[in-house]
Amino acid sequence: LDRNGLRPARFSRTNDGTVYMMSETGVIPDLDEAEIVEKGRLGPGQMINVDLLTGEFKDNIRIKSEIAKRHPYGEWIARQRKDVVKTPAL
Repeated sequence: LDRNGLRPARFSRTNDGTVYMMSETGVIPDLDEAEIVEKGRLGPGQMINVDLLTGEFKDNIRIKSEIAKRHPYGEWIARQRKDVVKTPAL
């Protein structure tokens, strides 16, 4: 889920692995606070991921870290960057 909208997005994850997504807290009246293991908020450009086959939950930092590790972006930039030399105006 990618959160680029204007409304807030809040999530709760329970000890059985269920993830609830809502725009406000308290939307799900029967959600037992004792069963919640994690609560969070998504800001603009943030995302979470739940693998529906394995139940694995990934937060924004983990998703972006995994993507960044796939390729050596820093090395590519260092090797390919061309600095522009400032020249005096005529």
